[in-house]
Amino acid sequence: MRADTLVNDLKSAHHNLMKKLSKREFEQFKKECLRLQKEWGLLEWDLSFDFRELKNIYSKIYCNLDGMFATIILSSELENEEYKGRDILSIAKHEIIHLLLAKIFGIGTTRFCDEKSFDRAEEEVTRILEKIL
Repeated sequence: MRADTLVNDLKSAHHNLMKKLSKREFEQFKKECLRLQKEWGLLEWDLSFDFRELKNIYSKIYCNLDGMFATIILSSELENEEYKGRDILSIAKHEIIHLLLAKIFGIGTTRFCDEKSFDRAEEEVTRILEKIL
């Protein structure tokens, strides 16, 4: 077997393992994130979105507690095996859950965690969960 044939076969096999997401799916993802943000009362957050390839994950959120802004990235390519059973709406929900927990995570990872701040953040999450569960 020639080397170039082997390379093409490997590329083809890799392509068959990947699912490219459409711009329409990305728009659906954004719409669901924004819907959940509003429904769960997380309106103090300024959200932005990006659509690009991420390695080995569906999506990622970066939160800045000081500025109360977050960037949510949806991978433009997902491995078909990973994507099975997941839909765009559940991936959006997953990232908004991260947003919901961002304050608790942020407080918990600071060098000096003050109990009052932690209690306040936990109470916020509890009130939101009370409404949506």
